[in-house]
Amino acid sequence: QYARAFDLAWTHSRAFRREARLITAGWGVLWLAEAVIRIPVVLNSSASQGVLTGQLPGVVAIVVGIVFTRLRIPKLRAHALRQLPAENPDQHTQRLPSVDLPRH
Repeated sequence: QYARAFDLAWTHSRAFRREARLITAGWGVLWLAEAVIRIPVVLNSSASQGVLTGQLPGVVAIVVGIVFTRLRIPKLRAHALRQLPAENPDQHTQRLPSVDLPRH
């Protein structure tokens, strides 16, 4: 049902496509920034430190990307659910199953 909603939304909702592209572009900009930041980090570190410190920008990028995506997903879901025919009055307020990320 949700796969159908996302498929219909991609086909019929300009707002859904814009939101999906925004998320994708956000990740693209994030990875480009990570690559640019990684260069001076690695070049200004010794070989033994560079192996470890060179990973730090990537870890930060992943965390920022996940937070950014999780903040945008509710809007994306709302656009998708609007594409389903209203079979019951609560359909547009139902939540999609979410994945709980481990918290440390």
